[in-house]
Amino acid sequence: MKRTRAASRRLGSVNAVPPTALDPRVLLAASLAFARSGLVRPYRPDHLTRIGWGVLRYGAGPGFGPQAGAIFCPARPGIVDSDGTVSFRQLEERCDVLAAGLAAVVSPGDSIALLARNSAGFYQTMVAAARCGLDVLYLNTGFTAGQIAETVTGRGVRVLVHDAEFAGKVPSGVRGIPMSGDTPASIERMAAGPRRSRGPGGPGLRRSRHIMLTSGTTGRPKDVSRTGGDIASIIALVSGLPNRAQETWLVAAPMFHSWGWMNTLLAMLFSSTIVVAERFDPERVLALAEREHCQVLVAVPAMLRLIMSLPPGVRRRYGTSALRAVTVSGSSLPPALAEAFMDEFGDILYSLYGSTEAGYAAVATPADLRAAPGTAGRPLPLVDVRVLDDQGLPCQPGTRGMIWVSSRDAAAAGPAAGGPSGTQVTAAERWRETAACTGDIGWFDEAGRLFIAGRSDDMIITGGENVYPVEVEARLEQHPSVLEAAVAGRDDQVYGQILVAHLTLREGSTATADALRAWCRSGLAPFQVPRQFIIHDQLPHNAAGKVVKRALPDED
Repeated sequence: MKRTRAASRRLGSVNAVPPTALDPRVLLAASLAFARSGLVRPYRPDHLTRIGWGVLRYGAGPGFGPQAGAIFCPARPGIVDSDGTVSFRQLEERCDVLAAGLAAVVSPGDSIALLARNSAGFYQTMVAAARCGLDVLYLNTGFTAGQIAETVTGRGVRVLVHDAEFAGKVPSGVRGIPMSGDTPASIERMAAGPRRSRGPGGPGLRRSRHIMLTSGTTGRPKDVSRTGGDIASIIALVSGLPNRAQETWLVAAPMFHSWGWMNTLLAMLFSSTIVVAERFDPERVLALAEREHCQVLVAVPAMLRLIMSLPPGVRRRYGTSALRAVTVSGSSLPPALAEAFMDEFGDILYSLYGSTEAGYAAVATPADLRAAPGTAGRPLPLVDVRVLDDQGLPCQPGTRGMIWVSSRDAAAAGPAAGGPSGTQVTAAERWRETAACTGDIGWFDEAGRLFIAGRSDDMIITGGENVYPVEVEARLEQHPSVLEAAVAGRDDQVYGQILVAHLTLREGSTATADALRAWCRSGLAPFQVPRQFIIHDQLPHNAAGKVVKRALPDED
């Protein structure tokens, strides 16, 4: 593929080695972002000393917990859940007490699993485990008992902390600790116990690993380990998002998912109040946003879809004028959904692109989403995003290739093997050692904005043509009658595979197959038009809001 010198220069902002955290440009940008957010301001010397000691003991990850809020604004609400409000001072005390309780049950380096919905108890368990040097495996609340047993026993987990509703899913041979209840061994009772001397901690404390499972929408979930608190990751996210100190965040995304988990860390770093609901209900979320005067909503795109599916009179019943940022991640954001949401709630929508393996790579601001519908945005600071062809070379703007990400959060691909004749490893191969392949096909436009065509393993070959379902789904969801679309392939003797569109319709709407086919033909290539349309009452989703395509029926 021909590459001009001009094209190489044009790719420099996205396909060049990213600057380090000590680069003067990065330091300046980070300083401005931290000042804008309120993280950089005059501090009392004793407060700075306590913060420094907290970072020294636990790092800036989960173990640091609510210490910033407990120091700067101890009486401010730290977490609000269905059981009430816990101040930052109370939250810090409970995390310390719980850490001592867990240390009596398991040893540093051991693993516990967490199977629970969003709550103060979930957060306290996460922080307390980190302060004990325990590894934490976060389980999807949608897992079956068999999936939990396979996941837990195969990873040497000794203890499973769980909500009461999941008590029947604790595998034999694993100790179950309920999140709440009258038993002294419950998380609730342990955290409410008497204040004890601080547990293990200090520069030599083992940093715990926080193990997320990939969504598994196309196969078996995989482990990805996180520690949290890396300075480069913090700079990237603070610079890319409009968060401010001491605000109120409504975290609707599941906290066992990397998006919800990361936002609990960020919120506590900002000394911001976290509001959670155990289960997502679109009207309940709007009511909470009004009641708690939330400035930030953390969600996944499927949640926005459910909010927009409410009747307009219901949506506008609640005062959400305090909201100034709605941040989403976890799956693709359909252009029609982004536009409809911003038309209703204002240009406050931010979409982060990334994956459990690659970490967070790019952010689309409201201006990006308006100017280039469907974009995944621009690379975050200190994150190197490259679109590479089959030879591992950068693609020109507008040319599709595989998306790779190199950052402190990315799960690197590993050392490149030398050739059979002992040939030297090239610079491009060496870079890929530090990068993670997202598995997504995409391209950059001339303005440096990233676009996602779809996952490489989702690609459908029909009649010799390559089709990425997300492009067809985006077109279908622009139809005024279509609420949600999921396109899958079905084996066919003539074409190899044909496209089957699975749809849900808006309330009171109808659509015929001929009308939907004509709609697709007006905006897609002929080979991208589905040959079959199946209307469902609802599509199967996992707990993170992604459509589980393997659960879609093959036939109408």
